[in-house]
Amino acid sequence: MFGAVCIQGPKYCGKTWTGRSFSNSEISLLDPSGSFQNREMAELAPSFALQGDPPRLIDEWQEVPSLWDAVRNEVDRTGKSSTFVLTGSAVPRESKPRHSGVGRIEKLKMRPMTLQESGDSTAEVSLHGLFEGDVLLRKAPETTLEVLIHLVVRGGWPGSLQSAESSAQRMPRNYVDTLSSDDLSRVDGIRRDPEKVSRLLHSLARTMEQATTDKTLIRDMTADASSAPLSAETVADYLRALEKVFVIEEIPSWAPNLRSSLRVNKKPKYHFVDPSLPAAILGASSAKLLGDLNTFGFLFESLCMRDLLVYAEAMRRCSSIVTKKDSKSMPSSKRPTGLGRVSR
Repeated sequence: MFGAVCIQGPKYCGKTWTGRSFSNSEISLLDPSGSFQNREMAELAPSFALQGDPPRLIDEWQEVPSLWDAVRNEVDRTGKSSTFVLTGSAVPRESKPRHSGVGRIEKLKMRPMTLQESGDSTAEVSLHGLFEGDVLLRKAPETTLEVLIHLVVRGGWPGSLQSAESSAQRMPRNYVDTLSSDDLSRVDGIRRDPEKVSRLLHSLARTMEQATTDKTLIRDMTADASSAPLSAETVADYLRALEKVFVIEEIPSWAPNLRSSLRVNKKPKYHFVDPSLPAAILGASSAKLLGDLNTFGFLFESLCMRDLLVYAEAMRRCSSIVTKKDSKSMPSSKRPTGLGRVSR
């Protein structure tokens, strides 16, 4: 339906690998060869990055924001015969593209792997099926508290699935350290205090999966008596930067009544894209969580939220393409994978 798709999501979640598996040619704008020659050539002549067998993968396209309009133009010019896969771990640094890309480029959000994808779920119960009234009684497989804690602290990062537990915990810790010291300033070229970034992350991790207020965030970011007072605007800027690198996202309040005031008046909560990140921020190892089940409860809720967001998004996108009747009549090998499978 679209001439291009844009896969957005946090670093290390598998965007490039996934895009590459659907492409016949590729270009990486962060390839250091020739002093980042690919990026320089794309800045001088965006059409350079578009040359190659379709579908063409353009990795980290946000490094040259003008490529968005170039891709949209090429899709229009060729009538969608030239197709593209764009991947990016941040929104563009510079001004927004001139055109929204509606009808030409579809944005797809990628999160770390669900328990179904990592092989830790039986995937016997379908979220899509539940909404269709297909309620199946299934006995949850036997598991242990230690296994559940391991799934939380390991996270859904593809490169960590086969790592030993001690090694798997190092990746999210390094992720958080890099985010505080470098990534949040690089996203848009605005210098941000690493200490304040670290304090904000700790505040968000401390109140994970709960609605929080600006007052709480400001208090936590200025806990040091010598710190200068912060404004709500400054905190909002830091939060936007975290959203730009897809580390957190706002989960709006909800009520079954469509006209309920709770939908607009209640503070949203901030959800980390993977439970391993707040666990790393809090220094929560498996051993520590065994002795702090209250904290583990919030981390487990974050794990469930991560998977449900993936399944719900898959269900929303696929429901208009595959009806229940079509899905049942379709060979199992041809059915869309991950169609809202609930992890146990």
